[in-house]
Amino acid sequence: MPIAYKDLFDIKHAITTAGAKLRADAPATQDAHVVSTLHHMDLTCVGKTKLSEFAYSGLGLNPHFGTPTNVTSPDHMAGDLSSG
Repeated sequence: MPIAYKDLFDIKHAITTAGAKLRADAPATQDAHVVSTLHHMDLTCVGKTKLSEFAYSGLGLNPHFGTPTNVTSPDHMAGDLSSG
């Protein structure tokens, strides 16, 4: 089953930016516990989702990597947990 992780979770050998430009060179050395657990349950990572810098903004704004969109209502912000 496919899954996408918020860019807060480490995936071995992948960059974990946490939405921050200063972490663009930070490859993970191991999987986060939840990633490892779900991988053993046959979930397959298909990518990472955008989020606000360090998951700080309730609006989901990110000037570095782009603000997540609201796919169900493009005229509105994704915001809060939906922004990642």
